[in-house]
Parts: sequence; structure tokens; C-alpha cells
Amino acid sequence: MPKKEWTPEEKAAFGAKMKALREQKKLNDQVINTPPPDNQDLETLTRQVQEALEEIKRLKAEKVEKGTQQASVAGGTLTGTYERYKTDADYYPDPTERLSNEPRLSRFAFKDNYELKWEVQLTQYETIDKIRTKEPRFVLSLIVKVYDEETGELTNRRFVILRGIFHEDPEAALYIARENGIEVEAQDEKTFLDEMRYLRFRDWLLEAFYPTPPPPSQNKREIVVGNKLVEIYEVTSDKSESMVSGFASMTKKL
Repeated sequence: MPKKEWTPEEKAAFGAKMKALREQKKLNDQVINTPPPDNQDLETLTRQVQEALEEIKRLKAEKVEKGTQQASVAGGTLTGTYERYKTDADYYPDPTERLSNEPRLSRFAFKDNYELKWEVQLTQYETIDKIRTKEPRFVLSLIVKVYDEETGELTNRRFVILRGIFHEDPEAALYIARENGIEVEAQDEKTFLDEMRYLRFRDWLLEAFYPTPPPPSQNKREIVVGNKLVEIYEVTSDKSESMVSGFASMTKKL
């Protein structure tokens, strides 16, 4: 059979189609090939992955709902807005009730003294390839309730003592899981990512009440105390005090 000669119009259409496919692959690579997390975050992420997988064992698997893409290809050029992750606020579970019931916060009478506010906001930006992209941003606020110092009654006054801003980062969570030889099944993926997100919020909140103690100083020496030879060293005070330690004095001024 003789080879069919393409018309100039057919050649142009084919060229535009291939260019569009290359642009789509490039965009997918930008999203999927996210660099692995820094070494300083590796330990925390690994622990969170293990906790999340343990929690999944207790939960019923949910049907995975993958993000949508609202960009289109016109004339071989990617146009429109790319939705990297779902931006529907209802898609992401509100963690405030569960956080308020964390056992380690009960000693602070958390529900009596504090409130949490949860928001799913939309952030938009343009990539270096001029592609408009939007994704969710999570804002969690730790709020102090103010009581009347004379009557002990709860007032209508509140103030925000801490606010955390988080972004969706499923690639890092899945990367750590795979690095540890764990494959998250498709039907468990949303449950896994919801749990990972919650653990980030929980660790952030607990850090406000249980700050990480500073490492001991390297300035060590031995001295004699009470006729005994002991090692003495200095510690720094950075981040050694809980954020809630000054709440009582602050509320009295309001």
C-alpha cells in the first residue's frame, strides 16, 4: 500500500497534538516528581506515616477521590486554571473536635480554656510556565477563652494565641511510606492522607503545650560538689517554655 502523504493541515494538527501531550506530561512531572523531604523532616514524617497506617487499620476504607484538573489545551498551549489538589472545603475533615479531645491536653482543661478555629482557604499562584494553579491552604487557630477574674464566669472575649498555616503535601507522605517498604492501597489513600494531615495539626498543637526541650550545651566541665566529682553543663532557654505558661497573666489584662 503506498504511503499516504499528509496535507499541511494534517501535519499542523498532528504537531499541535504532540505539543499538547508534551506540555501535559511536563505539568504532570511538576506535580508528581516532588523532591523528597529534607532530612530534618524525615524522622517526623516517618513517625507520622507509621501512626497513620496504624489508624487506617481501625477505619473503614473510603473510596479514593483524586484531584481534578480544570486546565484545557487550545492550539497546543495549556490554558485555564490547574487545580493541583481538591479545593472543596467539605473534602477535608474538620479536625477541631478530635484535637480538643486529645488525652495529653486534658491536664490543661483544654475545652474549658481554649477553642480551635479551622479554615480551608484557597491560594492561587502562577508557575514559571505561566500556568495558573490553585490549591487549598489550611489555617488552624488556637484561641484562649477569657474569664472574669472576679466572678469566674466565662466572658464573650477571646484572643488568638497561635495560628498555624499548612499546605497539602501528599507526595511527601506517600514518598516516606514507599521508602519504608509500605504501599498504600488506592482505596485507603484518602483515609491515609486525612490521617497524615491530622497528625501534622496534632503535633503542631501539642508543641504549644509540650515544647521540645533544648539540647544540652556542649560547654561541659567537671567540678567538685559536696566532695563529689560531677559534670556540669549549660543549656539554652530557646523554646524551653510552653506557650501556655504566660496565658494566666495575659488574660488578667483583658
